[in-house]
Amino acid sequence: MLGLTYYEQKETPGLGGEIANPKWQALWRGRRVYDESWEPRITVIKGSAGPPDKDPLRVDGLSGATVTSTAVNHLMAFWMSDNAYGRFLRTFREGAKT
Repeated sequence: MLGLTYYEQKETPGLGGEIANPKWQALWRGRRVYDESWEPRITVIKGSAGPPDKDPLRVDGLSGATVTSTAVNHLMAFWMSDNAYGRFLRTFREGAKT
């Protein structure tokens, strides 16, 4: 997965609306969605995550936007799992032709 962008949302400006802020989106660069077992593990945490090379599965949370951060965690866990795009991504990763 090369990227994901939140380009439209209806969150409160200055709180959950920060999901569309390029500064917050830049915090995702270099992070990994999947752990070593290819389970979706990326998570938005309360506080600060380490740099991507040291803390690749965590992203800084949005201050004052706990509901939005939780929703992003649920979104990533579902859509990157086998319940959604996970099987397709595994097939792609393993080099199968579709």
